Amino acid sequence: MMSSEKKRIEASKHRVVVVVVDPEYADKTWKILHAIHEIFNHKGILTLSHQDLYRHAFDMVLHKHGEKLYSGLVSTM
Repeated sequence: MMSSEKKRIEASKHRVVVVVVDPEYADKTWKILHAIHEIFNHKGILTLSHQDLYRHAFDMVLHKHGEKLYSGLVSTM
């Protein structure tokens, strides 16, 4: 490329997705994860599969609520 040529800048073709999270997301999700109490207490009745529990816990971490998840698990144990 010669110095006299100008480089054309194109707009990004990638979409930017903004996710608005419910302010009570962490509390609602922790209530869903109440099944962790059932697992810890060796109860046989689970309202959610282990995969669903994992997904909700993972989502809490992704949404920056890992501290609430951790403190909830510590209090359960």
